[in-house]
Amino acid sequence: MNGSWKIGKPMKKILMVAIYYPPILGGTPLRTLKYSSAFSDMYETTVLSISNFKDAGFPLDETLEIPKKIDVKRAFSLELPIFLKPFGGAKKVRYGGARRAFYWVMPCRHIGFLPLGFFKALSLSKDSNLIYTAYPAPTNLFIGYLLKKIRKKKWLIDMHDSWYPVVKNYQPTRVHRRVLHFLENLMLRNADYIAVSTKQTKKDILKEHPKIDEKKIYLLPQTVDCKYVEFIEPLKFEKFTIAYTGATAEDQNLEIIVKAINHGIDAKDIKKEDMQLVIAGPKNERLLENLHSYDKHSILKFLGPVPYRKSIGILKGADVLYFGLANKEHLKYAHPSKLFEYFCCNKPILGSVPEGEAAELIRSKKAGLVVTSGKVDALAGKIFKLYSDEKLRRELGKNAVRASTEYDTKKVIDQFIREVKI
Repeated sequence: MNGSWKIGKPMKKILMVAIYYPPILGGTPLRTLKYSSAFSDMYETTVLSISNFKDAGFPLDETLEIPKKIDVKRAFSLELPIFLKPFGGAKKVRYGGARRAFYWVMPCRHIGFLPLGFFKALSLSKDSNLIYTAYPAPTNLFIGYLLKKIRKKKWLIDMHDSWYPVVKNYQPTRVHRRVLHFLENLMLRNADYIAVSTKQTKKDILKEHPKIDEKKIYLLPQTVDCKYVEFIEPLKFEKFTIAYTGATAEDQNLEIIVKAINHGIDAKDIKKEDMQLVIAGPKNERLLENLHSYDKHSILKFLGPVPYRKSIGILKGADVLYFGLANKEHLKYAHPSKLFEYFCCNKPILGSVPEGEAAELIRSKKAGLVVTSGKVDALAGKIFKLYSDEKLRRELGKNAVRASTEYDTKKVIDQFIREVKI
């Protein structure tokens, strides 16, 4: 029995504020959904999210099951696409200049959730013992800050990624950067607990905000629920399949895998008729155009966004799972939740990432093969090695599953609660 409640005493209550709950189709991490499920075993758990998620331009992934014991409340958000419908709406926000222009006047494109979201949270938090707010998005944190000041409740900020260190380069002026820095400092100073997914995120916070009390920063790594993955049937593929599911942007480094497979076919290491690359994720027109320009052997099969259950079926049915990160400074220390989902699928991981934490994790767990040079021929060589060696694929897949047990969500949350003594 954990220390969050005792026989004869009522269960403690937690209010979680997360704009996307459950995650959106083809994007956003599952972190908050996993944690809410684990918290609900120990707390009376309420989650506050937006009601009009389609106005944000993305459909919610309704195949993700929310445990019945979690009470989900929703509030209307004045999302930017509502005001831009006559001019292209959500598509403009996602791909056009409207989204970038918005940052000239507001620190978060979901700031429209603040008015009604805050008043709803104020009512819900009356009897709460803990307020949990997830980053992204910053508006979640703004609501947490206001609740902390008014309700005087314990407040936990979950920093899935660094905020200011990552987005400062996207700010239009020095004044905007200063405002953003001030806001992050204000949030972090007032939080009782700061959970970070990597050690580097902690370093980023302390570098930018040296006066923050280091003792209130706790490591809360990415986790996975392999029991859920076990019951999903794998999709059947007729060809040797390298699969990728998730976000489709520059950071995911997808161009090199297309180039590398085509390079292997050119070198006659791989038979064209035996190979395919399956990608499932949001449709990014510019990226797709680039990928097809490199795909002279037509090995790419793009499925668009798919529900989470189908994405797991794709991964379990594939022969190799591709994991890519662009060669950017902040991505050297990234631990995307996708990598931990890959661990559960009993498949080898093929990584093209910068030298850093993700590369070290895959190597240390002996869960796959990694290229950090960014060279196409080097990645093509790793592809051939996996393509031609079934025994190696089985061995790496088993190692990946073994590694997944270290990151079980319930185990990680139990340890975290013991550490912070919530």
